[in-house]
Amino acid sequence: MLKFLGKIVAGQNSKQFEEQLRRVKIFLYAELSMEYQRDFDSELASILASQVANYLTGEDLDQSYASVDEPTRSKIRQIKDQIISRADEKMLNDDTLRETIVYTHRMKTVLSFAKKGPQYLKSAEKHRSEQILLRYGAQFPQEVTPKIYDQLFSRFAQAKQRFISGARH
Repeated sequence: MLKFLGKIVAGQNSKQFEEQLRRVKIFLYAELSMEYQRDFDSELASILASQVANYLTGEDLDQSYASVDEPTRSKIRQIKDQIISRADEKMLNDDTLRETIVYTHRMKTVLSFAKKGPQYLKSAEKHRSEQILLRYGAQFPQEVTPKIYDQLFSRFAQAKQRFISGARH
């Protein structure tokens, strides 16, 4: 019974978290797109921003690369060697983002384990999260809970809202 209730709670928290994660990506993409337009044309800036946002949120870059059309793949090849260095640069220069990304990976790990069980521990998804957490996690030692993540996400959204608003004008 306790295991069943845990899966229900994990499912409810997962839905909320998935929406928050989607919004983290939107905010991050909007901010990075604006930044990268200083160095690239808008299409390449957009692609780099998307790849960096995907990397920071633990998406499988190889899978996303394989799922796009050839013209987009060609553009990705132009910026592929910059994805990790640009992500690291952004993480080092943006405390709000760094904290949000660390707690996003912690929340993702907890919810994924609750849903998938022990097989999650051997997954590529967990490995991608671990890479971010090993690099930046020690700076934020507090354990994550849905309540703490909600508060953190709200602060992040408030801090980054200007990039969404600015993108519409």
